Amino acid sequence: MPVMSPLDQLADVHFNTRGDFETINHPVIGAGRYDAPPFRFEHLPLAPGTRAPLLGEHSDEIRREW
Repeated sequence: MPVMSPLDQLADVHFNTRGDFETINHPVIGAGRYDAPPFRFEHLPLAPGTRAPLLGEHSDEIRREW
């Protein structure tokens, strides 16, 4: 397999047909395409990816639990 740049991978028909990338929305940087999990379970749908939390986003929730 030839070495592909990240931009070539995002545009590759085979990768897109297999669902190897997913779009995740982020409140600060907007939408971006990221690698989907490399594994699939036969009888379970692939759970959508989530973004990383913002700095301090869950601080109040965690303090209430503790």
